[in-house]
Parts: sequence; C-alpha cells; structure tokens
Amino acid sequence: MREDNIYVETQAAKMLEFDTLNLKLQEYAYTEQAKEEIRRIHPSLSESEVIARLHETSEAKIMIEKCGNPPITSLTGIEEFIMIAGKGGCLTGEQLEIVA
Repeated sequence: MREDNIYVETQAAKMLEFDTLNLKLQEYAYTEQAKEEIRRIHPSLSESEVIARLHETSEAKIMIEKCGNPPITSLTGIEEFIMIAGKGGCLTGEQLEIVA
C-alpha cells in the first residue's frame, strides 16, 4: 500500500498499475474532497459493483454532455454545509446562497 493511497495493493492492482492510474486521476480533481474519494477507489472483482460503477459513469457523462461541466471550483469549502444539511440541520440564507 502506498502512503498517499488508502486502497490495499493486491496482485490485481499491481498488474493493472493501479497506483499509477490512481495518481494520474488525482491530477484531474479540483477539490481535496475529490482527491480523497479517488484515493479510496479500488479495483473490484465483483461484477455487479463494476456494472453499477459503469452505469454511474455513463449517467455522469450524459449529464455533462447535456449541461456542461459544473462549476467545481466554486464547491471549495461547502463540505461543512453539506454535512450540516445531511444531519438534518438548517442552513442560513447566506449558506444556502453559497451552496446555490
């Protein structure tokens, strides 16, 4: 396991040079949260999980083609607001405006 990655290095990961792919993917991430999510990605031997992930990727591609890229850079710092809302808390008008 690499120090900067969270996944456990398996024989399959070594064969796929997964650590190299993971680091390359992190270069495209705009936020630290996105980089953290990428670090958690791991190869899967579960066919159902792979199919589900491919479906998610296809849906995301369709959304980007229809609506364009979201303004990702503006998402920096809203993790706290998302956590508050996720726990059932109320956001102030100013916080809602920032999220919007």
